[in-house]
Amino acid sequence: MSGQGIVQAAFTAGELSPSLWGRVDFNKYYSGAKMLRNFFIRQQGGASNRPGSKLVTETKFSAVDAVKMIPFQFSPTQSYILEFGELYMRVIMNGGYVLSGGVPVEIATIFHASDLALIKFTQSFDVMTLTHPSYPVQQLSRLSHTSWTFAPFNNVHGPFRDINIDKTLTIHADGVVGAVNLTADLDTFTSDMVGLMLYIEQNPDYGISKWQVQAAITINSKARSGQNYYQAVSTGTTGTTPPSTLEGTEYDGSPGVGWQYLHSGFGILLITGFTDTKHIQGTVLSRLPDSLVTANYTKPITAAVSAGSGYVYVTCAGHGFTSGQSVAISGVLGMTDLNGTWTLDQGTAIFGLGFLWDANHFVVKLTTAQIYTSGGSAVMSAYAMPAYKWALEAWGSTDQYPGTVAYFQQRQIFAGSPGRPQTFWLSTSAGYTDYAQSVPLQDNDGYNYTIATKGLEEIRHLVDLTKLLMFTSGGVWVVNGNSDGTLIPSATSAKRQINDGANHLAPLVIGSEALFVLDKGTQIKSVGYNWQKDTFLGNDLTVMSNHLFENNQIIAWAFQKVPYSCVWAVRDDGVLLSLTYLVEQDVIAWCPHDTDGFYEDVCVVTEGQEDALYVTVRRNIGGVDHRFIERFQSRLFKDPTDAFFVDCGLTYSGAPATIISGLDHLDGKTVSILADGCIRPQLVVAGGSITLDAPASKVQVGLPYCSTLETLDLSVPQGDTVVHQKNVNQVTALVQETAVVHAGPSVDRLIPFRTPPPVNYGAPIALVTDQAQIRIASSWSKGGNVVIQQSDPLPITILALVPSVTVGGS
Repeated sequence: MSGQGIVQAAFTAGELSPSLWGRVDFNKYYSGAKMLRNFFIRQQGGASNRPGSKLVTETKFSAVDAVKMIPFQFSPTQSYILEFGELYMRVIMNGGYVLSGGVPVEIATIFHASDLALIKFTQSFDVMTLTHPSYPVQQLSRLSHTSWTFAPFNNVHGPFRDINIDKTLTIHADGVVGAVNLTADLDTFTSDMVGLMLYIEQNPDYGISKWQVQAAITINSKARSGQNYYQAVSTGTTGTTPPSTLEGTEYDGSPGVGWQYLHSGFGILLITGFTDTKHIQGTVLSRLPDSLVTANYTKPITAAVSAGSGYVYVTCAGHGFTSGQSVAISGVLGMTDLNGTWTLDQGTAIFGLGFLWDANHFVVKLTTAQIYTSGGSAVMSAYAMPAYKWALEAWGSTDQYPGTVAYFQQRQIFAGSPGRPQTFWLSTSAGYTDYAQSVPLQDNDGYNYTIATKGLEEIRHLVDLTKLLMFTSGGVWVVNGNSDGTLIPSATSAKRQINDGANHLAPLVIGSEALFVLDKGTQIKSVGYNWQKDTFLGNDLTVMSNHLFENNQIIAWAFQKVPYSCVWAVRDDGVLLSLTYLVEQDVIAWCPHDTDGFYEDVCVVTEGQEDALYVTVRRNIGGVDHRFIERFQSRLFKDPTDAFFVDCGLTYSGAPATIISGLDHLDGKTVSILADGCIRPQLVVAGGSITLDAPASKVQVGLPYCSTLETLDLSVPQGDTVVHQKNVNQVTALVQETAVVHAGPSVDRLIPFRTPPPVNYGAPIALVTDQAQIRIASSWSKGGNVVIQQSDPLPITILALVPSVTVGGS
């Protein structure tokens, strides 16, 4: 059989694993390739060489430390790359550092270079929250284009660990506001508690009368309404509306009684000092319950008068006493009968005489003819009812800090601290820093939830995929809420969906799916909701190209949605992988990419009409390692002089010149050159410059790289040609925007095909979309493979290949 054309119309299966090279019964065999080095696959099926990368900057500690790039999307038209390194952060925008006063904008951080791999983050407008299990949560704020701040996350009202239930571990205080001292009855405190919040709930046995309708109230009386405690600021009869405010003062009727909010049965303080295991100091953040305090309250007496009917009316500014309390009075001159211990009595008969109990006056039931002259003080002793219901802040000390963070349903959620790896904490609804809880819990309160597993699983990621997905070290879970799907304290549950755990790389959300790297770092799966089975299902995306992952791990990745729907992933050996992923079109195509150096990180941000791909690369220049941040250039250009297919390159644009300088970062390296759209001979950079053989006004200079495509062994579906000898002497390549194609049966037997030269000498080389019929060196083999290669700094896109093959015997 001679002259048969076997069409390969697409490459949407990518570079297939050697384990599949014999699977001619498999449909994807006919859309795959044996090699696709430095090619990526377009969504429509064609294979294009990757664009080159332009130098952005050399990192701050280039020779020593790797960096981590984090995207910061401030608005649809304004995005940044954040360069995190050893204790610093710099800001990049549109391919260059953001400058202030001529120097890069830089702020100090708490992260060392060795910490960067475990940093996770989420963003809301101009604020980014960053987590690391070894450090307090941090908040990065963009104040302006050149002004950024980095500070601890200011969480309030919690969250807290589980409440202590050991009734022997009690705590009491010497005050309810301001700076206070706390005392424990047993050894309770440790020095590493300093800096943590402490929640203290009053003893359940402590009782205060409930607020009642139409009750006679004296000033400073206390009452409970619901779970809240109030103090009367006026004397009178209550109205019909119970107080409910959680701050300030509220009247229960008109006129009614004014009630000042005190607390809700608990208080919160920040531990500021440690004395020993029984004594600490703190600053009160939310007023402590009075029942915790043992203290003497002393107030000066300035006047006393017999009011008749067996009562004495005492002037004592701001006394804070209420009827029924025991007060010790001493030092009174003149009316010495007043000295002693008294149970205060409002004295109903006194009102008719015009003597009113208020904030500055109280009444003692005493009949005396003595006259007050001066002096005296009133002392009330309060005895604590120590509390055993207390809890330390959930983050910090031996528990360390959350490892991941996300926003979901107007809450900010943290999860996975080393001390509580299976717990996640939800803020109050729309109160992203507030983790307050009521007693009992309300629907919009902050709360926490711990998943139950057979073995220990660490929550590593939280992803909003209509429902909240939790990626743990042992599986993927869905977090369910009430019947409307809303997460509330009384209706939260977690259900395992997939038994494959995730590593620490943040999952990528693509459409209605999330892609994640498995715990060992050598496989990638997608997870998405299946309506028919009413569950989330996973799909292995690496099985067809598993040779690209064996003995290596994925250490960084990013998704470039526009223009090519492509995932870019970095392996730990410095190889860059691309995955063109269009699940609805069944496009899953992996390709490997290399460069003169080692890829270390990758990041994507929106810039203009495309998503810009940034990489960090470690390159050896003159025997010394240097780390560069580079940006892949666009392939969507109209002018061939704008083609950029070199690495770590730069562009000269100006008056015609032969000496191109500014290449110090490539000193001693051989570089490829595209000058005014024409290929020029390679040169070696010396003294930071090169000298062209002819002047040019637009020059692209950088490190060369080679793109190689090799087909699988030729076969036809349901055919047996795979076992027969074959001879390919011509291949027809349908190319797009291509000028040069090198083709042959192997990389060492390539024949170039070039488009017709331009009519005008020196004009840019023509990029054509057409059929290229290439006669190649022929020989008999069982493979019949065709190799396509591009080593020039020009684009190449192969839409289809049609080898002309003669099939012989076996």
